[in-house]
Amino acid sequence: MLVVDDEEAHIEAIRRSFAGHLEVDVQVAHTLEEYRVCIADQFPDIVLIDLNLPDGRAVEILTAPAEDAPFPILVMTAFGNQEIVVEVMKAGALDYVVKSPTGFNILPRTVEHALREWKLLQKHKRAEAVLKESEISLRESEILAGFGNYSLDIPTRVWSSSEGLNMVFGIDKAYERTLAGWLALIHPDDRNTINDYFWNEVLGKRQCFNKEYRVIRLDNKTERWVHGIGRLEFDARDQPVKMRGTIQDITKRRASEQQLRHLSRAVEQSPAAIIITDAEGNMEYVNPKFTALTGYSSEESIGKNPRILKSGETSSETYKALWNTIKSGGEWRGEFHNRKKNGELFWESASISSITDERGKITHFLAVKEDISEHKRLNEQFLRAQRIENIGTLASGVAHDLNNILAPIMMASSMLSEDIPKETHDTLVTTIQEAAERGADIVKQVLTFARGVEGRKTTLRPELLVGQIMRILRETFPKSIAFSTSMPKDLWSVSGDVTQLHQVLLNLCVNARDAMMPDGGTLAVSAENIEIDENYAATAQDAKPGRFVVLKVIDSGCGIPPAIIDKIFDPFFTTKDPGKGTGLGLSTVMGIVRSHGGFVEVNSQKAGGSIFRVFIPAVVGGLTELPGDTELPPEPKGRGEAILMVDDEAEILTVAAVVLNKNGYKILTARDGIEALTVYVNNLADINLVLTDIMMPMMDGVNLTRALKKINPGVRIIAASGHAEESREKELITLGICAYLKKPFNNRQLLEAVHGALSQP
Repeated sequence: MLVVDDEEAHIEAIRRSFAGHLEVDVQVAHTLEEYRVCIADQFPDIVLIDLNLPDGRAVEILTAPAEDAPFPILVMTAFGNQEIVVEVMKAGALDYVVKSPTGFNILPRTVEHALREWKLLQKHKRAEAVLKESEISLRESEILAGFGNYSLDIPTRVWSSSEGLNMVFGIDKAYERTLAGWLALIHPDDRNTINDYFWNEVLGKRQCFNKEYRVIRLDNKTERWVHGIGRLEFDARDQPVKMRGTIQDITKRRASEQQLRHLSRAVEQSPAAIIITDAEGNMEYVNPKFTALTGYSSEESIGKNPRILKSGETSSETYKALWNTIKSGGEWRGEFHNRKKNGELFWESASISSITDERGKITHFLAVKEDISEHKRLNEQFLRAQRIENIGTLASGVAHDLNNILAPIMMASSMLSEDIPKETHDTLVTTIQEAAERGADIVKQVLTFARGVEGRKTTLRPELLVGQIMRILRETFPKSIAFSTSMPKDLWSVSGDVTQLHQVLLNLCVNARDAMMPDGGTLAVSAENIEIDENYAATAQDAKPGRFVVLKVIDSGCGIPPAIIDKIFDPFFTTKDPGKGTGLGLSTVMGIVRSHGGFVEVNSQKAGGSIFRVFIPAVVGGLTELPGDTELPPEPKGRGEAILMVDDEAEILTVAAVVLNKNGYKILTARDGIEALTVYVNNLADINLVLTDIMMPMMDGVNLTRALKKINPGVRIIAASGHAEESREKELITLGICAYLKKPFNNRQLLEAVHGALSQP
């Protein structure tokens, strides 16, 4: 206790009064100045101060009301008259003490009472502060949430509102708060409905008010949606006397709900198939277009992984790139060759991205897919037509080389019937064999380019790809064009469609040839590894960082004028004369390269030649050799098995029979399918294998195969053809033939096919 008094007698009397009553540590100050010094270091629990001090009166340091002071203050006065008591109490004293023997005697009780009262005052003060803070917080929350409360007196039809509700309606304190005033705020289109609802449903049936309706704010005349809730209160006679409730502005919520409804309808009615999966890739939602496209119902799809659509036609590298992209938060775009529920294959273009929560964690994946099967089919037709066009441009070269091949065959074969030395005979036979194989190779390559098989990407060695193209170019391009190739031994592999990449190189080389005619020049085709960084990717169109194999086609031709170099990849743009080009060659190149994830660069000067660089993404993994690049096994021999050969070409029957007889087989022959059936039935127990041509008169190879399978379902059949339609090849495979042999074939290929077929059960 801090005692502030300038009379030592009074201070001593105060000390004695507490003896045996309270443990009190009495500290002393004699003036107001000393008082201020004391409380600057530490607040006392209670202060006992004389009213009149040498440097002033106690009222100077009092704070009204008393509970606002930092500690309780008792004022001592020599006179306990009413006026002094009123003065000190108004000034902020918690109580007063009369400086007299009686006053000092009861001082301990006075202090105890003052401390109890002080604690109660402080508790009350804190409660009031909490209440006031809650009221402020509630008011602010109501305003922020567009929320307010009301109380309606039903007999008088007068209502009161909170500040939050005033903000909802845009009204001030002066607004007439009656039922009529409330109805006036409601949107005209909703007013009668709400009025009938209040009187008939709420009051008439004594229900709670629960309705969403529109209002027109009084201050800015804007339309707002609100949600009103109210509960009736009844008097002793069970009559409704009050309704208390809340009204909330739900305009934003209604707008969000409307937006979600639009979004939901858009997703449900989308022409694209839409899938939402969880973070593990299991489907949680599919839209109707997905079920219509794939044949899987929503019930069959939910909880399953999209891998139910896998056909095995899409490479594992594609799926790996997909997951790496979307798990890192990126968007993946690409194509799948998938299978429907009924087994039908289809192509789809897909865009797949991740969905994250507020913390950035991936929770779902979204896939938007489109059926592009028809687009793929039309694109195949277009590419095939363009390949035929390219072959047409090479026709004169093909005819020239075939004539060169036929000339030594015709001359050498006529000399074989003459009496010539054995050394000369062997030389002529070798010449005929080499010329025939060269001719067969040209025909095979022409057919490969003309037919092609798009859509299947495999891991390829670029040097083999370039090698195949160069072989046909050397056979077909004018002799005035010189060729060169350059490729490192450690060239990376690429993932691509063989036929399409063939076409890219062929289109570029045909353009190079045309640029160098009629005088000729040099055509160089090369490949190299390159790693592109962020800086390079930023400067090149369609480029992105990564490892690439660059295929270069360089010519010494007339070059491309700077004025048109930006247009050369546009569809139907051409500088060639009418009838000599469609203008689709370079646009096709660009489309194919982009579909492989690559890009194209070109540098050219008028009369200075051109350089085309094709960038194809490199891959790491196993290699798929191109057709014709693997070694054949040793020639197998027969063990007396009987083979029925069916062909309408007598020369083929004669030569093939000689080859097979010489290598240990017994041969029966037939000139068409009907004759073959007769021979087969008559020798059913002896014939081990049937080798039939596909294109024959009377009965072709397909119908013969079908008839033989009915006679003997286990019959072994090899089908051969110079150029059969794809549909007939597939039909034969479906019927269960052992092998398909393409003409022309050499002895080794024939013997291997026969041995392989006879080795089957």
